[in-house]
Amino acid sequence: MLEPTIVMVQDVYIQNLLGTALFEDLKSKLATDVTLATEPLYKGLLDNYIAKIMLWYILMESTPSFKFRYMNTGVVEKNGDGYSSSSRGDLMWLMDKWRLNAERY
Repeated sequence: MLEPTIVMVQDVYIQNLLGTALFEDLKSKLATDVTLATEPLYKGLLDNYIAKIMLWYILMESTPSFKFRYMNTGVVEKNGDGYSSSSRGDLMWLMDKWRLNAERY
């Protein structure tokens, strides 16, 4: 459920903060050594900054995913133990949110 949000946060926020060159270099180093044992500066950057930034951006960006569900009957909103139909205003807000994410790419 969170994977699309995690990927988007990396692609949009983290890449923007680091710059494409550093972002791609870090991804490449992680692909060959997930612990970054041979890259202490990258490990420090990842552990002390990037992971913390990602945590808060993921929380922010994933909130709509936890509030709304796509069902056979349409988009519904979680409330208590069940679901109710989402209002037109909520649907428009959700569509604007997804449009913004698409436009970031």
